[in-house]
Order: sequence, then C-alpha cells, then structure tokens
Amino acid sequence: MSELRNKEIEIQVIAHRESTLLMGYSDDLKGLLVPARSLSELQERLPAAIRELLEAQGFEVVSVEAVHKDHLPDSFVPGKLTANARLIAA
Repeated sequence: MSELRNKEIEIQVIAHRESTLLMGYSDDLKGLLVPARSLSELQERLPAAIRELLEAQGFEVVSVEAVHKDHLPDSFVPGKLTANARLIAA
C-alpha cells in the first residue's frame, strides 16, 4: 500500500555580485541549482525543478510548493526558502 509523506527541502539563495543573478541550491536535494533574476522568479521556478529531480529519484510527486521562509523583500539576499513536497512512498 502506498502512503503519502511530506519532504521539506531548505533552499539557500545567493546573489552574484556583479550581475545580481540569484541562484537557489540545496544540500537537501542534490543537483538542485536554479537561476533567477528575483526571489519571486526563483519561487516560481523551484517547484518544477524540485519535481523533476524527485521524479528522477523514483518518487511519485503529488505537489511541490516553494515558501519564502524569512519573509524578506527581494532586495535582501542571500536568504532561505523552504519547499514542501508531498510524495507517495511505496
């Protein structure tokens, strides 16, 4: 029987000094590296990237939601985001 489980993924956000390009990466999900021009764009792009990596690892992904954890505006980086993934485990 399959059961639903939650996986929380903490994402670190860093900014390139010269171009201000942001990069989201995580030690919780190897291979996650997502570029963006703003935190809001990063939040939009993260769920698809996380879903793709989890599915490649064999998980059936029900949903992925990126949450801005530290509630700071885009001008404050580096920062952290958290993604919540709902998975079906066999």
